[in-house]
Amino acid sequence: HDKISHLKKLQSSEVKEELMKLQGVGPKVANCIMLFGLNITETFPVDTWINKVYNKIHKTHETNRKKIEAEMIGQLKHLAGFAQQYLFYYFRENKINE
Repeated sequence: HDKISHLKKLQSSEVKEELMKLQGVGPKVANCIMLFGLNITETFPVDTWINKVYNKIHKTHETNRKKIEAEMIGQLKHLAGFAQQYLFYYFRENKINE
C-alpha cells in the first residue's frame, strides 16, 4: 500500500517509469495499470487495435506507438485515458477496423 501511495505522488511519466521496472511490464501494461488501477487519466494505452484506430482517424500508417501515445496525451491531457476507452469501444463495437 505504501508503494501505491508513493506512485500517486509522482508525475505520470515517473509513475510509468517505476511500473516498467517491474518484470514483464511494458509501456502498454504500465499505461493500463495507471489508467485502471491508479486512476491516472493522463495516459493513452496503445495496442494493435488503438494503433489501427489512430491510423484510420489520422489517415496515416504510423507504427511508432510511443509517438502515438505522446501525441494523444499532448492533445488530450487529462482526458486521454477516457478518449482511448471511447475510441477502443466505438471502433470495436462498430467493427470499423476489421
